[in-house]
Amino acid sequence: MRFFPGIGARANKADPMTANARQPGPIGANVATLAYARISREDRDTGSLSLDWQDASVQTFCLSRKWGGVIIHADNGVSGSVPLAERPEGKKLIEAARKGPCRIVVAKLDRAFRNLLDFCINLAQWDTRGVKLYTVAEGFDLYTNYGRAMASMTVVFAELERSLTVERIRAGYATRRAKGQRSSETAVYGTRFVDSGTIGANGEPILLVEKDPAEQEVIAKMKLWRRNKASYRDICKRLAREGVPTRKGGPWTPAVVFQTLERAKRNQGDS
Repeated sequence: MRFFPGIGARANKADPMTANARQPGPIGANVATLAYARISREDRDTGSLSLDWQDASVQTFCLSRKWGGVIIHADNGVSGSVPLAERPEGKKLIEAARKGPCRIVVAKLDRAFRNLLDFCINLAQWDTRGVKLYTVAEGFDLYTNYGRAMASMTVVFAELERSLTVERIRAGYATRRAKGQRSSETAVYGTRFVDSGTIGANGEPILLVEKDPAEQEVIAKMKLWRRNKASYRDICKRLAREGVPTRKGGPWTPAVVFQTLERAKRNQGDS
């Protein structure tokens, strides 16, 4: 969360509303001005979506209206598929908006919402509390029927874009796994990455996945113990007695043993 004092604390006069407008309540001169920014891990190196760009966009928008004291909640490395209330700073934003009438400013609508249901639920709740949402890039008047419809369509397409991105990523992972190539940042327990000697289109070496003999031996013991009705906690105790640490050097926990066996089952096609 960051604070920008701006150039004043007085809001401009309320915008005129049309006859079919959804007025969320009076917005006075002394209400708080909140802002929200977000980038996903994929967006981190994209200048047009950087947190700095979003901050500058929000500040320019607020300064043009003489809204000072802007408090910006920014989530770094959080996917848009995560509901606003489940993001670290998104949760704080919602809690702050519960205190009473305020403004919420976002540089782009999809920074806050990539799910139509999440958008509709939060907007309906903000309506009842006198909270007004402003989107800088789109410039929608969310308190007219037309403006809200256009905003809803924008969120629908943002949700579609996110779904297609996830689909492409999963297809890419599946293709690389089928070729025996790396499909994640780290090798799962029981495997390791080795250099294939080939350079990919991105200029980086293509890594292949092969079994790690020592870790495969540990997994084989886990499977044997499970077949003999040992609990996950018992397996942890046996590994500790044998002096077998996790890959990170720490002790085994029942959850880690379970995950290790499940991943081994998926990767090796065990039943």
